[in-house]
Amino acid sequence: MARKRNELAQHRLPNLESVHTGSRFTVHAGIQRHGSTTAFILNIARLVGCLALLCASVAKLLTWTKESWHKGWYWMLRDPEIYITCTYLYALVLASVGLLSRRRGPLASSYLTWLLLTNVCVFGYRDVWPLATFNQEPADMSEGFFLWIKLGVLASTALLPPLFLI
Repeated sequence: MARKRNELAQHRLPNLESVHTGSRFTVHAGIQRHGSTTAFILNIARLVGCLALLCASVAKLLTWTKESWHKGWYWMLRDPEIYITCTYLYALVLASVGLLSRRRGPLASSYLTWLLLTNVCVFGYRDVWPLATFNQEPADMSEGFFLWIKLGVLASTALLPPLFLI
C-alpha cells in the first residue's frame, strides 16, 4: 500500500508555477544547445524565412488559372514552381529539425545551408545574371516586384545566418 502511494506521489501533476518555470528552462535549454542567443535567434529567423518562401511559392501556385488546370497534369509537372514549392517545404522541415532536434539538428542545419545556397545560385543564374548582359531577360520577369522580394528573403535566409554563425 505504501509502495503504491509513493508511485502515485511521483506521478502527480506539477503546480502552475513549476509548469511556467519548466517552459522557460526549455527555451533556455534551446539557447544552450545552439551555443548562444544569437545562434538561436538566427535559426528562428531561418525558420521564419523558409516559411515565408514556402508561402510565397504556394501563393504563386494558387494564381494558376482554370485554363492552366484543364491542360492536364503533364503541363503542371513542367512548371518549375511545383519543384520550388517542394524544395521550400523540405527547407522548412530541415529548419524545424535544426531548431528542435538535439541529435540531428547540426546535420539538418548544414543540409539547409547547402540547399538554400543552391537556391540562391539557381535564382542568381536565372534572374540576376541576365541583368548583367545586354541581350537577355530574367527568366521569372513575369513575377515583377514579387520576384525581388522573394530573392531578398531567400538571400537573407541563405546568406546571413552562415555568416554570423561561423
